[in-house]
Amino acid sequence: MRTRELIAAYEAANPDDEGLLAALDDAERFLATVPGSFSCVYDSAPLPEPIDPRFLGNRLLDTIWFLLGFAQHSTAYRWRWLLTAAWRGLDDSEPLVTCLATRSLLELAAVFNRLYEELGPSMSALVALRKGTAHSADAWRALLPANNILFEHMTATRFNYDAARRRDFETLFEHPDADRPTTNILTLLDKMPQDSPRIVSWHYKYLSDFVHPNKGAHDLTIEESYQVNETAKAFNLTLHPTSKRAFDLVLSVVAYPLLVSLQSLTQQLSASQEWLTAAYVLRQALGGSSSSH
Repeated sequence: MRTRELIAAYEAANPDDEGLLAALDDAERFLATVPGSFSCVYDSAPLPEPIDPRFLGNRLLDTIWFLLGFAQHSTAYRWRWLLTAAWRGLDDSEPLVTCLATRSLLELAAVFNRLYEELGPSMSALVALRKGTAHSADAWRALLPANNILFEHMTATRFNYDAARRRDFETLFEHPDADRPTTNILTLLDKMPQDSPRIVSWHYKYLSDFVHPNKGAHDLTIEESYQVNETAKAFNLTLHPTSKRAFDLVLSVVAYPLLVSLQSLTQQLSASQEWLTAAYVLRQALGGSSSSH
């Protein structure tokens, strides 16, 4: 309760960050609807060439259902972990925990935003097929890009797993980076919905100073400070800073990143649930095997 009251007071004093509590409540309501587990089987055999729409429907829907379901649930579970950590950091007066979790949450939202935007055209075709407003071979072929988009999303990495799988440790230690590294996070942050260009990446850079062992991180440990005279200033550092000054500092750092992350993830994961439902219903109508637990 104390944390909610302090956030409400902060919002009242800082209108630019207003909406954080509402975004937190919306996120909690959505996350409460996500099942606690997701199970499925994935067939990695390549799709046949040339594409036969009569066969394509079964195999492609299975693949889309698996990859989309995997991406959605993996994102939602990590979202829950990070949101819980961010809140506990505020409750327990451990502001670095909140900053670390918020930074990771913003990265998670940026990566899912790219997936959501890239899948849009293919998923529109999928929903149309489910609603019966499209049945042509072209509509089925419009789903094809989703397979590669989802696969690349699920396998993106900066680590050289290929060398690790080959047990080629010499290459692994000399070249630990992947041949095709993931997109720089700042690029993805700039593509998120935002009020003005690059405002999200600006806040990310500011937040990062409090995550890394820099000046910002030192400031998180300050309970109080005051000017002794013209040249001297006194500082009181503590393991669990509980002053209003300490709470307002961490909120000034995480409020906007949290607001953007929560609004984006809530809206996009909610909308993408329709895609997963469409893939499941359409696959079942074709006599498919998609199932979850």
